[in-house]
Amino acid sequence: MASKKAAIAVVGVVATLCVAAAVLYYVGPLSQGEWALELYVNGVLAKRFTMDELKQMAQEVFVPEYGRNCTMVPLWDLLQDTPADPDTVLVKAMKATGSDGYTVEVVKGAYKVDKEAWFYIKDAYVRVVEKRYVAKDGPLRFVILGLSEKYWVKFLAKLDFQTAEWGLSIFENGELTGFFSLSELKQMPTVEITCPRLRRARPGHQPHELA
Repeated sequence: MASKKAAIAVVGVVATLCVAAAVLYYVGPLSQGEWALELYVNGVLAKRFTMDELKQMAQEVFVPEYGRNCTMVPLWDLLQDTPADPDTVLVKAMKATGSDGYTVEVVKGAYKVDKEAWFYIKDAYVRVVEKRYVAKDGPLRFVILGLSEKYWVKFLAKLDFQTAEWGLSIFENGELTGFFSLSELKQMPTVEITCPRLRRARPGHQPHELA
């Protein structure tokens, strides 16, 4: 019995040391200014942001789940001038990975995700964690307001995006019969269409469409 208790005590000490080592491993890079965030697009490194760069881009954003403002960098801003710029391409999926290997993917059909990932970018942020919470959340945390905290990755180290070109799909009787990319549509002849204006109605009168 004594040997069993000793073994349990040893396991407990080892577990405690492992937790302490993990905290030192994660917090250490922050104090040295070495922590960084890497952005990948279709598997290729597109940008790398240092903590100082992220702090300069950050703004105060109210987080309902916390009931307070947090220092956050809009994901939309981080993606500017990258191959995943949401102003020019459709983001089909985005994957967040923590330094401990924990990974989640925001893609249509996943848990609580009913739209293309592009639609969640406007509510997605990289939180610059306050010093007193770093041991718990890491220097950076991925946050998507309005989406399950399952996607709020702690100790954020990497974001990976899968993209597709915007385009127009043509369906006939429910079957896809054609697809035109945005670049192809831009090359097609344009037609100017003027919509009829409605005359402002006076009180007690119905509006009449102008010819």
